Amino acid sequence: MHQDQHFTHDTQSLPIIKPHLHGAFPPNFLWGGASAANQCEGAWDEGGKGPSIQDVLPHGGLSPRSAAPTPDNLKLEGTDFYHRYPEDIALLAEMGFKVFRFSIAWSRIFPNGDETEPNEEGLAFYDRVLDELEEYGIEPLITISHYETPLYLAEQYNGWVSRDLIDFYERYCRVLFERYGHRVKYWLTFNEINSVLHLPFMSGGINTPKEQLSEQDLYQAIHHELVASARATRAARELAPHAQIGCMILAMPTLSAHTITPGCARRPYTPNTLTLPSATCTFVEPTPDISYACSTKKVSSSTLPNEIGKTSKIRSILSRSATTCPPVPAATQAAAKAAKGIFSVECLTRH
Repeated sequence: MHQDQHFTHDTQSLPIIKPHLHGAFPPNFLWGGASAANQCEGAWDEGGKGPSIQDVLPHGGLSPRSAAPTPDNLKLEGTDFYHRYPEDIALLAEMGFKVFRFSIAWSRIFPNGDETEPNEEGLAFYDRVLDELEEYGIEPLITISHYETPLYLAEQYNGWVSRDLIDFYERYCRVLFERYGHRVKYWLTFNEINSVLHLPFMSGGINTPKEQLSEQDLYQAIHHELVASARATRAARELAPHAQIGCMILAMPTLSAHTITPGCARRPYTPNTLTLPSATCTFVEPTPDISYACSTKKVSSSTLPNEIGKTSKIRSILSRSATTCPPVPAATQAAAKAAKGIFSVECLTRH
């Protein structure tokens, strides 16, 4: 190996990376912070709120759930934002925040999740939060679902494995858009939607233990969430046409090792040098028409959600921008095209 190819602890030989700052942030730059209802609100059983899946996760999503809320669950009290939001928001303003991302607790609006009428006391609480933000000129950015599936939906429907949750979620979203759409411009449908692959109960309200779930179970739940997200987007366009709405994924783009050279600091990074985990690509581009795309992973047909495997039109991807997924070698594409039951495709289905 050439000497220059060895890693070195001699910092003198490392390239100097200088930040390219061009003055202050522009006036319309949204500088702020974020939290979630389950992290800060507390008051888990006040104001008509029903229990959420977070209320039975005293030690986080990687540990088993408890049978019922227990005193060692710090989220039951959080930072008491429910009672102390005026002083908390004043502190945000003191720090110069221009935007505050927070979530609405689904079970504060629909305690069980499947009711037909919302809880007015819960809606009024978020009215007051928005009043306070407006007083300080702080833009709200609302996450509609941030790891807060109502516990009843987890225990009675098995969370997003059930297609019934699509209708329950759309009803919940429509209530929010009708109530707050004229006051809130920025919305996220789900927080880290792809994390259901790793944390089925916390992310998807799936009560079945992870080790008992098949890949198809997980991707069926994913499909239901993405359909729900698309329906929410269409509802926002109808009820809050000036709103901007999107979804959030958990992603850790990586820089290919072959691009890390002494000169790389002087070159701009391009989509071809950054890659996403292949499973993440499934979540990047679904639209209100539910179009799936992932050119990087061969997926067994037995893993696909039922709706896609049975009713969708499937088109092979032979060329695709690398903006969201890294390029696929031609040989891999040809093999995928020839394989039976194993493929690299774009799936299109309408609901």
